[in-house]
Amino acid sequence: LDVQHAKDELLSLASHQLRTPATGVKQYLGIVLEGYTGDITKEQRQMLQKANASNERQLEIVNQLLHVTRLETGRLVLRFANFNVTNLLEDIINEQKETIKSRGQTFSTTKPKEPVFIQGDEQYLRMAIENLVSNASKYTFTDGSISASLVEAPDRVTISVSDTGVGIDPDDQGKLFQKFSRIDNELSVQAGGSGIGLYLTKEVIELHGGTIRVDSEPNSGST
Repeated sequence: LDVQHAKDELLSLASHQLRTPATGVKQYLGIVLEGYTGDITKEQRQMLQKANASNERQLEIVNQLLHVTRLETGRLVLRFANFNVTNLLEDIINEQKETIKSRGQTFSTTKPKEPVFIQGDEQYLRMAIENLVSNASKYTFTDGSISASLVEAPDRVTISVSDTGVGIDPDDQGKLFQKFSRIDNELSVQAGGSGIGLYLTKEVIELHGGTIRVDSEPNSGST
């Protein structure tokens, strides 16, 4: 127990120390890209944008590590409130649509006409749904499609994210929500990732009293 606690504390400390310089890099790159230091050439902009994208991926991994240490040391505190989950889903789609579009993919949504409200921690549920939408795009080829649906029932709300991507072999599906576990496929090297995102997604959803499951076949997409 003492060893595990020490490991958790070390991981938390390392994550905090990594986050500070990465956040600084993000700010300085933003200043240059916005033109506050003068004009930059097209080639310079492209290189800076690639550097910014790499730094964003690093920040995402560091933030996920921080969430894992909070979760496993009992310091992840959910703040429940009534909020509009329809708006949340629309926000996530709007934030990711440029990335999806840049990959040549299409996106569609299905939701009730009236807004749907639920009790939950909006920040952490945002992170969980963002992971699902981001993964759907990462593991779908160019010209593929992604869809999200929101269905309200008397006792629950179901959010589904579907893609036409590489799919997941039934033998590998048990690894999907395990910590630091990644599944090899045609797009896994290109997609990168830490093997933490879906683990956190599952934990957050279960802390809300919910469940998460996957329906998938190789080369036939995933939901």
